[in-house]
Amino acid sequence: MNKRTFIIGTAILAVITTFMFSFTMINDDASAKEMEKTWKHIGKSASDNDITLTIRDAAKDEKGIHLKYVIMSKKNIHSREIPETIFERTNILINGEKMNAGTSYETKQVGKGEVIGFIHITPENELPDHYDVKFNADSVLKQPGQWTINFSL
Repeated sequence: MNKRTFIIGTAILAVITTFMFSFTMINDDASAKEMEKTWKHIGKSASDNDITLTIRDAAKDEKGIHLKYVIMSKKNIHSREIPETIFERTNILINGEKMNAGTSYETKQVGKGEVIGFIHITPENELPDHYDVKFNADSVLKQPGQWTINFSL
């Protein structure tokens, strides 16, 4: 292979890679915009042991349920004190039945006593079109208590 063929091949590969990356980004943007349209305001809270958990919004898509939450504490929360697992012993009921699901969290401290984030719930089984959700946590920020929030999607 001569130098000219190598340069042309490299240029073609770069163009193809750029096109594929751009196409993927467009699809990701479209998915994000579509998800943003599906958020439903929930605005329900539960408080225990000086900690208030609020589920602000919820959305559902082909992957599962996504929740935007806020935790407010009367105590200062230092970022080093935020545990990897914000919630422990959570139960999620769909139409009164316990849901087997994988759960992941995204968390960010935004104030001395405030944490915001997302809960992504990926159920093992397909969800119905409309359903009642009962979200229950027995521990928030390693503090035992009872936080239960009911809403419909």
